[in-house]
Amino acid sequence: MDKKPRFYAGIDTGNNGGLYVIDSEGTPVLRSLIPKKKLYAHKKLSGMKNKMVVDYPALRKVIDSFEEFSNDIVVGLEDVHSLYGMSAKSNFSFGLIKGVKMGILESSPYTYYLITPKKWQAEIWQPQDYVRDDKGKNITKETALKAAYRIYGDIDFTGSLRARKPHDGIVDAALIAEYCRRIYNN
Repeated sequence: MDKKPRFYAGIDTGNNGGLYVIDSEGTPVLRSLIPKKKLYAHKKLSGMKNKMVVDYPALRKVIDSFEEFSNDIVVGLEDVHSLYGMSAKSNFSFGLIKGVKMGILESSPYTYYLITPKKWQAEIWQPQDYVRDDKGKNITKETALKAAYRIYGDIDFTGSLRARKPHDGIVDAALIAEYCRRIYNN
């Protein structure tokens, strides 16, 4: 992309992820939870119970809605990897979600980048944002929320009209979008 884009999107990869779009001034223009649907499983056939899963066709429609931004958008997709202590099942599920989101972006006309959490957190989080537990360990969700309020002000980061608490997938997506904006504007 030769010129600076007018819009920046952040996508939090998690199963309860979010999607956030800002303009070149950092003003929020779109937010969405990653759409979910109920997967009905036949206990005797599959050995699984019903569960909520990412609704990929609905996610495709959300990403296709970026057309309203005239294809003048850069998308940052969180580049997650397996973490120490995660089960094989969790790692596989995590990788599947990221891979399908990459596939959707690959088949779209939008420029996208994979961004590791360490990379965007190092750029976005400031010393005053850190929230630590009794042992001095960083509490990432609370640190991210504090950074989001510092950057965006008193914006609603909940996932729905009825929600009372900020949704960490929306918060992370907003911070990834801001990371993309800063990197492109420097």
